[in-house]
Amino acid sequence: MFISQFCGVHLTITFVWICKRVTGRLSTIRCVENIRYSTVSIDGKHSVLQQRSTVQLLHVAHRYNIPISSLLFNESFNTTDNETIILNNGIQLTNLPQLQKMHVVNKDDCNTSEITEQDVVNILLCAMKDQHFNSLCFEGCRLPVSFSSSSFTNVMISRAIKVSWCPFDSVFHLDLQTGLWEVDDTQVLENIRSSTVSIDCSVLQQRSTVQLLHVAHRHNIPISGLYLKESFSKIDAGNVILHSGLRLSCPVSVEKVVIDTRRRREMTRDRGC
Repeated sequence: MFISQFCGVHLTITFVWICKRVTGRLSTIRCVENIRYSTVSIDGKHSVLQQRSTVQLLHVAHRYNIPISSLLFNESFNTTDNETIILNNGIQLTNLPQLQKMHVVNKDDCNTSEITEQDVVNILLCAMKDQHFNSLCFEGCRLPVSFSSSSFTNVMISRAIKVSWCPFDSVFHLDLQTGLWEVDDTQVLENIRSSTVSIDCSVLQQRSTVQLLHVAHRHNIPISGLYLKESFSKIDAGNVILHSGLRLSCPVSVEKVVIDTRRRREMTRDRGC
């Protein structure tokens, strides 16, 4: 599992526990020392009280320069406002402690919200204030298929911060100089060479496969067939529009497109898009 490779120990702190333990500056530092070099998790399934107490703990860690290893937003990230991270419940995280990695997870296929290009830039600006920060990972989230190369600063590029994304079953990394996603494992591209690629009704699977097709197209990798299983919506200006709203330019390297719906099955050949 992608998430298990990233995360170590997950920590959650309750507000009651903090109230009992934190009574002054010295005891506050001792309390926060417990999360030093650990992975702190803000879990969307936890109560607002638990999430708020964890955010407060991170603020205290920032104040006393206590580093953590990584920060995990598990089904809790919503958006950003400049360099402020906003959770699904409206709680705001403005000051991050020293950290090396950040991981944002959202595997809810029914959640239509998308992490925007500006969100990614804002997260980087917020996290890279610490010179040790080097990795931003997204899992299951909906991200743009490409970014403007001008969005990323020279400092981001020179520090070689790794931005990775696992929307479903393929892992991509973002080239900050070009704004394009590339695959971590080139064997994935070889595996789809001259094969039939299937896109089903799962939005996250669609996003992953569409992204893979974009990468394959840039690298001139031929695909013998594209199978749209109950995912096709319409054709618009030569583009395939999926039910999820995703747009796929009809790849010139695809010899055959099969559209399979509950009502009919249509087959187009020779770039019939």
